[in-house]
Amino acid sequence: MKELILIRHGKAEKRGSVFPDRNRKLVIKGINQLNKDIPFLGHYLKNKQVVYLWSSGMIRTMETAGIIKKICKIDEIETCGFIETGDFDAFKQKADQIEDECTIIIVGHEPDISEWTYRLCKKNVRIKKGCALLIEISSDQRSGTMRWIAEPGEYQDIIV
Repeated sequence: MKELILIRHGKAEKRGSVFPDRNRKLVIKGINQLNKDIPFLGHYLKNKQVVYLWSSGMIRTMETAGIIKKICKIDEIETCGFIETGDFDAFKQKADQIEDECTIIIVGHEPDISEWTYRLCKKNVRIKKGCALLIEISSDQRSGTMRWIAEPGEYQDIIV
């Protein structure tokens, strides 16, 4: 069974700031919340044999993925263009090519995370900044079951 953990980047600079959208960074409040929540994700991942960390190339997602990498002791972050563009079919193609017994963490954006969740689970969800959700992918790779969703500040109660 494959597990998919979708995480929306942490709280970032507002749109329309002096930077182009792709260069928006996490704000201190977002960094602090991730540093409080991600250790509980690390605890969940502790006994997982194979964990992939995929991220959009935008600054705020790479910063979020960097926090996850450090706290969860993951070897590398793979930047995937399909996360930035929201290309679900490209995601499915890549995910289908890797072994079944793994956990894939994707750090991305809205509305893509919600749309991918609906396509896999037929569940409408609202993904806040810093939110994480777990989907177990069926053996036929065509559907999934959402097991939990943890909003910022709730990781300890939901994931552990």
